[in-house]
Amino acid sequence: MGEKQKEVEIIEVPKGSFFYKIGFFIFFSLFLLILGGGLTWYFLIAKGQLPVEPALPKIVPSPTVITEQIPQVPSVTQAIIPTQEELPTNIPSTVAPQKSDLEQIREAMAAKYNKPVSQTNVTISKNTGSHASGGVTFEGEMGGGWLLAAKSGGKWVIVADGNGTISCELIAPYNFPSSIVNECVNNAGKVISR
Repeated sequence: MGEKQKEVEIIEVPKGSFFYKIGFFIFFSLFLLILGGGLTWYFLIAKGQLPVEPALPKIVPSPTVITEQIPQVPSVTQAIIPTQEELPTNIPSTVAPQKSDLEQIREAMAAKYNKPVSQTNVTISKNTGSHASGGVTFEGEMGGGWLLAAKSGGKWVIVADGNGTISCELIAPYNFPSSIVNECVNNAGKVISR
């Protein structure tokens, strides 16, 4: 019977060349991967372009025991509304803290001579609450002088200041007491005791 024989051609491949090709491909791929990782690290982390956060310590919560009772909050239906008689009649207004007399006089003196308040030094030797006397100096200037201030319209104003005598005409409209100004000079140059 007619059997056909198949002929198979066998090609001989030198041993090991296939293994070397695969090995070379694997080693070349690893080399590129390591090179790429190294370059990425150098340009992003070593050059400071990628923030590196330090590792934080792990915080483990400790068990907490609540021993006090939380009071119940009244609901809207339990709200107590005071009657008109229970409301306070004179509610204090929220007023900003008022500056001291010294600070107000200091600011008035700085404004009069267009100087910064921080460079204006004022001392008060007598103060009745509506009239004051004292001294003034400005930083960076030689010497200083006396000052007289009075409250007008709820604000302190500088009535007179200087190094010489006190003019009677300047202080007359402000009714300075003799405990603050005991003598002044009139227009004729005569010293008047008060």
